[in-house]
Amino acid sequence: MAKNKDMYDIQRFSDPCDDTRTETQIIWEEGMVKKGSLRYIWESNFGKMDFFKFGKKITSFFMLMLFWTSLHFTVPYIAVQKVLRVLAVVLINAVSIWFYRQTVDKKFTPLNNIYIMLCIPFTLFFYKYMDFIFYYFGYNVFMSLYFYLYYMNKAAAFTIRLCVSLAVLYFMRYSLKESITDKINVLTAFFAVSMGIVYSAVGSANILLFNGCIILSMLMVIAAFLLYTKTKDTYIRNVIFIFSFVSLMEVMGRYADMIGIMTEYIENGIPM
Repeated sequence: MAKNKDMYDIQRFSDPCDDTRTETQIIWEEGMVKKGSLRYIWESNFGKMDFFKFGKKITSFFMLMLFWTSLHFTVPYIAVQKVLRVLAVVLINAVSIWFYRQTVDKKFTPLNNIYIMLCIPFTLFFYKYMDFIFYYFGYNVFMSLYFYLYYMNKAAAFTIRLCVSLAVLYFMRYSLKESITDKINVLTAFFAVSMGIVYSAVGSANILLFNGCIILSMLMVIAAFLLYTKTKDTYIRNVIFIFSFVSLMEVMGRYADMIGIMTEYIENGIPM
């Protein structure tokens, strides 16, 4: 009588002679990649599309949104804006690849370098569409988050924000070590956590203070990466990334509220 080859047949997996699956089935079910294939070449250079890589892509998207929107407010010249935005795309993609390369051979491969360089013509060619995604859509995200969190639920949002901030600052004590780099790292995280909430409480409609906070949010993200290369402190790095974005949302929303743009946004949305 033939053996029952269902999913509970353990012998089928332990005895390769009893495995009637085709090569294609084995590759599909076991998640194997054929050596020399395009998928193998891509994954060996950039990593598998797993949860870790998905997280890096989401982080890159929001960090690019942060830089793209911030440059709109802080750089008055369109040509300079364009150059800096292209540079942001290149560097953020390079950093994303760098994080993966630290888990394998730390050197960038030729394909990595080609991919990074292709970011320049790609961004220039699709600049109009990227401007829509990362500025128009991005600014809507900042304004909408502020409106629904602070404008409609101000007391609750402020209380939750304060509690979360205190909890984050409490756990940061484990990262406070003797090294001057670690101390700077923790200080940068402190500014990232507190900037938005301080501006929301004390902020004014002063354009210099507004631009200063936006520039500081970009500098903190850059500092987070540079300090991480020395400290390897993932917790502090993630705190700076997340709260730089949150603080920027709070600064933009609070400023818009004070000068009346928030009222126009509620009534008409953000003009194209």
